[in-house]
Amino acid sequence: MAEGAGAEIGAEQQFAHAHAELLQSRSIQFELPPFQQPEVPDWLKWLGQALKVLEPFLPAIFWTIVGIGALILLYLIAAALLPGRLKLPGWFRRRPAPEAPHLLQPTEETARELLAEADALAGAGRYDEAAHTLLARTIEEMDKRLPGEVRPTLTSRELGGSALLPARPATHFRAIVALVERSLFARRSLNATDWADCRAAYASFAGAEGWTRGRSGPR
Repeated sequence: MAEGAGAEIGAEQQFAHAHAELLQSRSIQFELPPFQQPEVPDWLKWLGQALKVLEPFLPAIFWTIVGIGALILLYLIAAALLPGRLKLPGWFRRRPAPEAPHLLQPTEETARELLAEADALAGAGRYDEAAHTLLARTIEEMDKRLPGEVRPTLTSRELGGSALLPARPATHFRAIVALVERSLFARRSLNATDWADCRAAYASFAGAEGWTRGRSGPR
């Protein structure tokens, strides 16, 4: 028993000595500075004062916002269920972006130059050549604007039915293609009336309202 008691006393002395050394060590801070409440910024004070002023009205403001949101939601649901019967107010509808000229529409200068060249051939009675020139130069011009998409991947007939051309210009383009194909493959030479139809189709193609609204074509 005496040996056990002596061992306990020795351990206590060692612990007390180690604790004293720990307290004397400067590498560890045992006393922390007292907590200081951070100062409230001025903008937060102002916000608190403003909310105090509005506090009596906050429930009314909240329910007003909820009511407006509910009305808008009901209106959108009704507009979806009754398409065409309900129209959004002008200030709520998204305004369409200004319509830009279509990439493949011939410019007025290009159209006039091409028609002048073809008219010269037709004036000499070379109606087949005039129509073919009109078609070939039109496709060549489109290929310059969309290289690799117009030729050689598409024939003139395929181009007339592709998504590259809007519906109305495509109709006039196919009319030109039909006359040229009749001349080349059916061996039926074009006459002055055929050329007049071909020329009118190109004028409508170049200035069709289906490209961009309200533009007129070459004459």
